Amino acid sequence: MALCTVPVRALCLLVVVSQLSCLSLASGDCPCKDASLCEPVKTSHAVEVLGWSVTAGLWQHYNWEKLTAIGVFRAWDSDADEMLCFAHSKNVRVVLPGNFPVSNLTNTHARERFVTHLAEQTQALHTDGVNFDIEDAISQSSPERAALVTLINETRTALLKHNPHAHVTADVAWSPDCIDGRCYDVKAMAEVTDYLAVMAYDERSQIRPPQPCVAMSNSPATLTFDGVRQYIEAGVPASKLVLGQPWYGYNYPCESFDAATSTCTIAKVPFRGAPCSDAAGKEYDFSWIQRNMKATGATRLWNATQLSPYYNFMDKTDGKHHQVWYDDLESLRLKYKTAMHISMRGFAFWTIDFLDYAGDAEGVAMAKAMWDEIP
Repeated sequence: MALCTVPVRALCLLVVVSQLSCLSLASGDCPCKDASLCEPVKTSHAVEVLGWSVTAGLWQHYNWEKLTAIGVFRAWDSDADEMLCFAHSKNVRVVLPGNFPVSNLTNTHARERFVTHLAEQTQALHTDGVNFDIEDAISQSSPERAALVTLINETRTALLKHNPHAHVTADVAWSPDCIDGRCYDVKAMAEVTDYLAVMAYDERSQIRPPQPCVAMSNSPATLTFDGVRQYIEAGVPASKLVLGQPWYGYNYPCESFDAATSTCTIAKVPFRGAPCSDAAGKEYDFSWIQRNMKATGATRLWNATQLSPYYNFMDKTDGKHHQVWYDDLESLRLKYKTAMHISMRGFAFWTIDFLDYAGDAEGVAMAKAMWDEIP
Protein backbone atom coordinates (compact mmCIF):
# COMPACT_ATOMS: atom_id res chain seq x y z
CA MET A 1 0.00 0.00 0.00
CA ALA A 2 1.41 3.37 -1.00
CA LEU A 3 2.24 5.81 1.74
CA CYS A 4 1.06 9.41 1.47
CA THR A 5 3.40 12.37 1.42
CA VAL A 6 2.94 14.47 4.55
CA PRO A 7 4.70 17.30 6.39
CA VAL A 8 7.26 16.49 9.06
CA ARG A 9 5.72 15.04 12.25
CA ALA A 10 2.41 14.40 10.53
CA LEU A 11 0.46 11.18 10.63
CA CYS A 12 -1.47 9.20 8.05
CA LEU A 13 -4.43 7.32 9.45
CA LEU A 14 -5.70 4.25 7.69
CA VAL A 15 -9.48 4.55 7.58
CA VAL A 16 -12.08 1.92 6.92
CA VAL A 17 -12.40 2.63 3.21
CA SER A 18 -8.77 1.61 2.67
CA GLN A 19 -7.59 5.12 1.96
CA LEU A 20 -4.90 7.10 3.72
CA SER A 21 -6.19 10.28 5.31
CA CYS A 22 -3.45 12.71 6.32
CA LEU A 23 -3.60 15.07 9.25
CA SER A 24 -1.08 17.14 11.18
CA LEU A 25 -0.49 15.89 14.69
CA ALA A 26 2.61 15.89 16.81
CA SER A 27 3.73 12.32 16.30
CA GLY A 28 3.55 10.41 19.54
CA ASP A 29 2.69 13.45 21.67
CA CYS A 30 0.08 12.70 24.32
CA PRO A 31 -3.05 14.81 23.72
CA CYS A 32 -4.39 14.20 27.23
CA LYS A 33 -3.88 16.58 30.15
CA ASP A 34 -3.15 13.53 32.27
CA ALA A 35 -0.32 11.72 30.47
CA SER A 36 -1.26 8.43 32.13
CA LEU A 37 -4.36 8.37 29.92
CA CYS A 38 -2.11 7.74 26.92
CA GLU A 39 -1.09 4.42 28.44
CA PRO A 40 -2.79 1.29 27.06
CA VAL A 41 -5.94 0.04 28.77
CA LYS A 42 -5.09 -3.06 30.75
CA THR A 43 -8.53 -3.93 32.13
CA SER A 44 -10.14 -7.23 31.13
CA HIS A 45 -13.91 -7.45 30.73
CA ALA A 46 -16.08 -10.51 31.24
CA VAL A 47 -18.62 -9.07 28.80
CA GLU A 48 -17.36 -7.02 25.86
CA VAL A 49 -19.38 -4.15 24.37
CA LEU A 50 -17.86 -2.75 21.19
CA GLY A 51 -19.33 0.42 19.74
CA TRP A 52 -18.43 1.59 16.25
CA SER A 53 -18.12 5.38 16.11
CA VAL A 54 -18.48 7.06 12.70
CA THR A 55 -19.44 10.65 13.53
CA ALA A 56 -17.41 13.28 15.39
CA GLY A 57 -18.90 15.22 18.27
CA LEU A 58 -21.29 12.60 19.68
CA TRP A 59 -19.08 10.64 22.07
CA GLN A 60 -20.16 12.75 25.05
CA HIS A 61 -23.60 11.11 24.73
CA TYR A 62 -22.40 7.50 24.84
CA ASN A 63 -23.00 5.38 27.93
CA TRP A 64 -19.43 4.83 29.01
CA GLU A 65 -20.46 2.49 31.81
CA LYS A 66 -21.62 0.00 29.16
CA LEU A 67 -18.80 0.27 26.61
CA THR A 68 -15.57 -1.70 26.77
CA ALA A 69 -14.20 -0.71 23.35
CA ILE A 70 -14.69 1.97 20.68
CA GLY A 71 -13.92 1.36 17.02
CA VAL A 72 -13.05 4.73 15.47
CA PHE A 73 -14.30 4.26 11.92
CA ARG A 74 -13.79 7.87 10.88
CA ALA A 75 -10.94 10.29 10.23
CA TRP A 76 -8.79 10.94 13.28
CA ASP A 77 -8.93 14.54 14.48
CA SER A 78 -8.80 16.56 17.70
CA ASP A 79 -12.28 15.28 18.62
CA ALA A 80 -10.97 11.73 18.41
CA ASP A 81 -8.07 12.74 20.65
CA GLU A 82 -10.52 14.04 23.25
CA MET A 83 -12.60 10.89 22.97
CA LEU A 84 -9.52 8.71 23.48
CA CYS A 85 -8.55 10.57 26.66
CA PHE A 86 -12.06 10.21 28.06
CA ALA A 87 -12.37 6.57 26.97
CA HIS A 88 -9.11 5.66 28.70
CA SER A 89 -10.30 7.41 31.86
CA LYS A 90 -13.19 4.91 31.79
CA ASN A 91 -10.93 1.93 30.97
CA VAL A 92 -12.50 1.67 27.51
CA ARG A 93 -10.22 0.58 24.68
CA VAL A 94 -9.99 2.64 21.50
CA VAL A 95 -9.20 0.64 18.37
CA LEU A 96 -8.43 1.58 14.79
CA PRO A 97 -10.09 0.00 11.74
CA GLY A 98 -8.12 -2.54 9.78
CA ASN A 99 -8.92 -2.91 6.11
CA PHE A 100 -6.75 -4.39 3.41
CA PRO A 101 -7.35 -5.21 -0.27
CA VAL A 102 -8.15 -8.91 -0.66
CA SER A 103 -6.27 -8.85 -3.97
CA ASN A 104 -3.04 -8.09 -2.04
CA LEU A 105 -3.44 -10.65 0.72
CA THR A 106 -0.91 -13.06 -0.78
CA ASN A 107 1.60 -10.25 -1.36
CA THR A 108 4.05 -10.65 1.52
CA HIS A 109 5.67 -7.24 1.05
CA ALA A 110 2.30 -5.45 0.87
CA ARG A 111 1.21 -7.15 4.10
CA GLU A 112 4.48 -6.22 5.78
CA ARG A 113 4.12 -2.55 4.83
CA PHE A 114 0.52 -2.53 6.02
CA VAL A 115 1.29 -4.17 9.36
CA THR A 116 4.25 -1.87 10.01
CA HIS A 117 2.19 1.21 9.22
CA LEU A 118 -0.76 0.09 11.33
CA ALA A 119 1.48 -0.75 14.29
CA GLU A 120 3.07 2.71 14.03
CA GLN A 121 -0.33 4.37 14.03
CA THR A 122 -1.59 2.52 17.09
CA GLN A 123 1.50 3.66 18.97
CA ALA A 124 1.47 7.26 17.71
CA LEU A 125 -2.23 7.72 18.43
CA HIS A 126 -2.06 5.85 21.77
CA THR A 127 -4.81 3.45 20.72
CA ASP A 128 -5.31 -0.07 21.99
CA GLY A 129 -5.57 -2.29 18.95
CA VAL A 130 -7.27 -2.99 15.64
CA ASN A 131 -10.69 -4.14 14.54
CA PHE A 132 -10.42 -5.82 11.13
CA ASP A 133 -13.38 -5.09 8.87
CA ILE A 134 -12.69 -6.92 5.61
CA GLU A 135 -15.93 -7.85 3.83
CA ASP A 136 -14.83 -8.78 0.31
CA ALA A 137 -15.60 -12.15 -1.22
CA ILE A 138 -13.03 -14.92 -0.75
CA SER A 139 -13.71 -18.38 -2.19
CA GLN A 140 -13.28 -21.61 -0.26
CA SER A 141 -10.32 -22.70 -2.39
CA SER A 142 -8.66 -19.30 -2.67
CA PRO A 143 -5.13 -18.81 -1.25
CA GLU A 144 -6.43 -15.51 0.12
CA ARG A 145 -8.42 -17.51 2.67
CA ALA A 146 -5.31 -18.57 4.59
CA ALA A 147 -3.57 -15.28 3.82
CA LEU A 148 -6.28 -13.33 5.63
CA VAL A 149 -5.57 -15.31 8.79
CA THR A 150 -1.86 -14.68 8.28
CA LEU A 151 -2.43 -10.93 7.97
CA ILE A 152 -4.43 -10.81 11.19
CA ASN A 153 -1.86 -12.89 13.04
CA GLU A 154 1.03 -10.75 11.74
CA THR A 155 -0.79 -7.64 12.94
CA ARG A 156 -1.44 -9.15 16.33
CA THR A 157 2.20 -10.17 16.73
CA ALA A 158 3.40 -6.68 15.79
CA LEU A 159 1.02 -4.93 18.17
CA LEU A 160 1.77 -7.21 21.11
CA LYS A 161 5.47 -6.41 20.84
CA HIS A 162 4.77 -2.84 21.90
CA ASN A 163 1.59 -3.36 23.92
CA PRO A 164 1.06 -6.73 25.62
CA HIS A 165 -2.56 -5.68 26.29
CA ALA A 166 -3.38 -4.88 22.65
CA HIS A 167 -6.66 -6.19 21.28
CA VAL A 168 -7.10 -7.50 17.74
CA THR A 169 -10.61 -8.41 16.65
CA ALA A 170 -12.29 -9.15 13.33
CA ASP A 171 -15.77 -8.59 11.93
CA VAL A 172 -17.48 -11.52 10.22
CA ALA A 173 -20.80 -12.12 8.47
CA TRP A 174 -23.91 -13.24 10.37
CA SER A 175 -23.16 -16.83 9.30
CA PRO A 176 -19.89 -18.57 8.32
CA ASP A 177 -21.67 -20.25 5.40
CA CYS A 178 -20.01 -18.18 2.63
CA ILE A 179 -22.43 -15.28 3.10
CA ASP A 180 -21.99 -12.80 0.21
CA GLY A 181 -19.14 -14.99 -1.01
CA ARG A 182 -17.14 -14.55 2.21
CA CYS A 183 -15.85 -18.09 2.74
CA TYR A 184 -13.50 -17.16 5.58
CA ASP A 185 -11.64 -19.62 7.79
CA VAL A 186 -13.48 -18.46 10.88
CA LYS A 187 -12.02 -21.08 13.24
CA ALA A 188 -8.47 -20.00 12.37
CA MET A 189 -9.48 -16.32 12.60
CA ALA A 190 -10.89 -16.87 16.07
CA GLU A 191 -7.63 -18.48 17.17
CA VAL A 192 -5.59 -15.37 16.30
CA THR A 193 -8.03 -12.73 17.59
CA ASP A 194 -9.46 -11.73 20.93
CA TYR A 195 -12.93 -12.27 19.49
CA LEU A 196 -14.98 -12.23 16.30
CA ALA A 197 -17.72 -9.62 15.97
CA VAL A 198 -20.60 -11.39 14.23
CA MET A 199 -22.36 -8.75 12.16
CA ALA A 200 -25.87 -10.12 12.73
CA TYR A 201 -27.57 -7.69 10.37
CA ASP A 202 -28.03 -7.18 6.62
CA GLU A 203 -29.28 -10.75 6.70
CA ARG A 204 -31.33 -10.07 3.54
CA SER A 205 -28.24 -9.24 1.47
CA GLN A 206 -28.83 -12.29 -0.73
CA ILE A 207 -32.40 -13.42 -1.34
CA ARG A 208 -32.50 -16.59 -3.41
CA PRO A 209 -35.41 -18.75 -4.61
CA PRO A 210 -37.55 -20.18 -3.17
CA GLN A 211 -37.46 -17.17 -0.85
CA PRO A 212 -39.86 -14.49 -2.08
CA CYS A 213 -38.49 -11.08 -3.04
CA VAL A 214 -40.26 -9.25 -0.23
CA ALA A 215 -39.27 -6.94 2.61
CA MET A 216 -38.32 -8.74 5.80
CA SER A 217 -36.37 -8.24 9.01
CA ASN A 218 -32.80 -6.95 8.92
CA SER A 219 -31.81 -9.13 11.88
CA PRO A 220 -34.44 -11.79 12.68
CA ALA A 221 -33.67 -13.63 15.92
CA THR A 222 -34.11 -17.16 14.57
CA LEU A 223 -31.82 -16.59 11.59
CA THR A 224 -29.33 -14.68 13.73
CA PHE A 225 -28.87 -17.53 16.18
CA ASP A 226 -28.87 -20.12 13.43
CA GLY A 227 -25.78 -18.27 12.21
CA VAL A 228 -24.27 -18.24 15.70
CA ARG A 229 -24.92 -21.99 15.97
CA GLN A 230 -23.04 -22.50 12.70
CA TYR A 231 -20.03 -20.63 14.09
CA ILE A 232 -19.99 -22.84 17.17
CA GLU A 233 -20.31 -25.97 15.02
CA ALA A 234 -17.39 -24.67 12.91
CA GLY A 235 -15.21 -24.77 16.02
CA VAL A 236 -15.51 -21.19 17.31
CA PRO A 237 -16.46 -21.19 21.01
CA ALA A 238 -19.31 -18.90 22.05
CA SER A 239 -16.87 -17.12 24.37
CA LYS A 240 -15.04 -15.90 21.25
CA LEU A 241 -18.17 -14.48 19.60
CA VAL A 242 -19.56 -10.98 20.08
CA LEU A 243 -23.07 -10.41 18.74
CA GLY A 244 -23.18 -7.37 16.46
CA GLN A 245 -26.57 -5.66 16.40
CA PRO A 246 -28.04 -2.91 14.21
CA TRP A 247 -29.16 0.44 15.52
CA TYR A 248 -30.63 1.05 12.07
CA GLY A 249 -33.19 -0.48 9.74
CA TYR A 250 -34.30 -0.67 6.10
CA ASN A 251 -36.91 1.45 4.35
CA TYR A 252 -38.31 -0.52 1.39
CA PRO A 253 -40.41 1.03 -1.39
CA CYS A 254 -43.04 -1.57 -2.31
CA GLU A 255 -43.48 -2.57 -5.95
CA SER A 256 -46.79 -3.96 -4.78
CA PHE A 257 -48.38 -4.06 -1.34
CA ASP A 258 -50.87 -6.56 0.06
CA ALA A 259 -52.61 -4.84 2.95
CA ALA A 260 -54.34 -8.04 4.10
CA THR A 261 -51.05 -9.83 4.74
CA SER A 262 -48.85 -6.70 5.10
CA THR A 263 -46.60 -8.08 2.36
CA CYS A 264 -44.31 -5.64 0.55
CA THR A 265 -42.93 -6.97 -2.72
CA ILE A 266 -39.64 -5.24 -3.49
CA ALA A 267 -37.67 -4.54 -6.66
CA LYS A 268 -35.28 -7.27 -7.80
CA VAL A 269 -31.83 -5.81 -7.14
CA PRO A 270 -29.16 -8.52 -7.53
CA PHE A 271 -26.13 -8.81 -5.26
CA ARG A 272 -23.17 -11.19 -5.62
CA GLY A 273 -25.11 -13.78 -7.58
CA ALA A 274 -28.44 -13.51 -5.78
CA PRO A 275 -31.34 -12.14 -7.88
CA CYS A 276 -32.82 -10.12 -5.01
CA SER A 277 -31.35 -8.27 -2.02
CA ASP A 278 -31.86 -5.67 0.67
CA ALA A 279 -30.26 -3.19 -1.74
CA ALA A 280 -33.84 -2.61 -2.93
CA GLY A 281 -34.26 -0.65 0.29
CA LYS A 282 -32.26 2.06 1.94
CA GLU A 283 -30.63 2.05 5.37
CA TYR A 284 -31.90 4.57 7.91
CA ASP A 285 -30.68 5.08 11.45
CA PHE A 286 -32.86 4.41 14.48
CA SER A 287 -33.35 8.12 15.18
CA TRP A 288 -34.75 8.69 11.67
CA ILE A 289 -37.06 5.70 12.03
CA GLN A 290 -38.49 7.03 15.29
CA ARG A 291 -39.07 10.46 13.76
CA ASN A 292 -40.55 9.00 10.57
CA MET A 293 -43.02 6.87 12.49
CA LYS A 294 -44.18 9.93 14.36
CA ALA A 295 -44.36 12.16 11.27
CA THR A 296 -46.32 9.64 9.19
CA GLY A 297 -48.59 8.48 12.01
CA ALA A 298 -47.51 4.91 11.32
CA THR A 299 -48.40 2.10 13.71
CA ARG A 300 -45.65 -0.15 15.04
CA LEU A 301 -46.37 -3.75 14.05
CA TRP A 302 -44.75 -6.96 15.25
CA ASN A 303 -43.85 -10.05 13.24
CA ALA A 304 -44.12 -13.03 15.56
CA THR A 305 -42.12 -15.28 13.22
CA GLN A 306 -39.16 -12.98 12.74
CA LEU A 307 -39.52 -11.46 16.23
CA SER A 308 -39.01 -8.02 14.73
CA PRO A 309 -40.92 -4.74 14.59
CA TYR A 310 -41.90 -3.02 11.36
CA TYR A 311 -44.35 -0.46 10.06
CA ASN A 312 -46.01 0.66 6.83
CA PHE A 313 -46.52 4.15 5.47
CA MET A 314 -47.41 5.91 2.25
CA ASP A 315 -44.55 8.03 0.94
CA LYS A 316 -45.95 11.18 -0.65
CA THR A 317 -42.76 11.82 -2.61
CA ASP A 318 -42.97 8.65 -4.74
CA GLY A 319 -46.61 7.72 -4.17
CA LYS A 320 -45.66 4.22 -3.02
CA HIS A 321 -46.36 2.16 0.03
CA HIS A 322 -43.18 1.71 2.08
CA GLN A 323 -42.33 -0.89 4.67
CA VAL A 324 -39.65 -0.27 7.31
CA TRP A 325 -37.99 -3.08 9.26
CA TYR A 326 -35.80 -2.28 12.24
CA ASP A 327 -34.81 -3.33 15.76
CA ASP A 328 -36.05 -1.76 18.97
CA LEU A 329 -35.95 -2.48 22.69
CA GLU A 330 -38.22 -5.54 22.43
CA SER A 331 -36.42 -7.31 19.58
CA LEU A 332 -32.98 -6.46 20.94
CA ARG A 333 -33.88 -7.63 24.44
CA LEU A 334 -34.81 -11.08 23.12
CA LYS A 335 -31.46 -11.43 21.36
CA TYR A 336 -29.49 -10.11 24.34
CA LYS A 337 -31.07 -12.76 26.57
CA THR A 338 -30.29 -15.55 24.13
CA ALA A 339 -26.70 -14.39 23.66
CA MET A 340 -26.12 -14.28 27.40
CA HIS A 341 -27.82 -17.66 27.86
CA ILE A 342 -25.36 -19.35 25.48
CA SER A 343 -22.40 -17.47 27.02
CA MET A 344 -21.41 -15.32 24.07
CA ARG A 345 -18.60 -12.84 24.74
CA GLY A 346 -20.74 -9.72 24.42
CA PHE A 347 -22.20 -7.28 21.93
CA ALA A 348 -21.29 -4.78 19.24
CA PHE A 349 -23.34 -2.00 17.64
CA TRP A 350 -23.43 -0.47 14.18
CA THR A 351 -23.44 2.29 15.04
CA ILE A 352 -23.58 4.01 18.39
CA ASP A 353 -24.09 7.31 16.55
CA PHE A 354 -27.50 6.26 15.19
CA LEU A 355 -29.55 7.26 18.24
CA ASP A 356 -31.36 10.56 18.75
CA TYR A 357 -29.03 12.33 21.16
CA ALA A 358 -30.17 15.89 20.42
CA GLY A 359 -33.83 15.56 19.44
CA ASP A 360 -36.99 16.04 21.47
CA ALA A 361 -37.39 14.67 24.98
CA GLU A 362 -38.97 11.47 23.68
CA GLY A 363 -36.06 10.79 21.32
CA VAL A 364 -33.42 11.47 23.95
CA ALA A 365 -35.25 9.23 26.43
CA MET A 366 -35.35 6.43 23.86
CA ALA A 367 -31.60 6.82 23.24
CA LYS A 368 -30.98 6.40 26.96
CA ALA A 369 -33.26 3.36 27.07
CA MET A 370 -31.41 1.73 24.16
CA TRP A 371 -28.12 2.08 26.04
CA ASP A 372 -29.60 0.97 29.36
CA GLU A 373 -30.99 -2.22 27.83
CA ILE A 374 -27.51 -3.54 26.99
CA PRO A 375 -26.64 -6.28 29.54
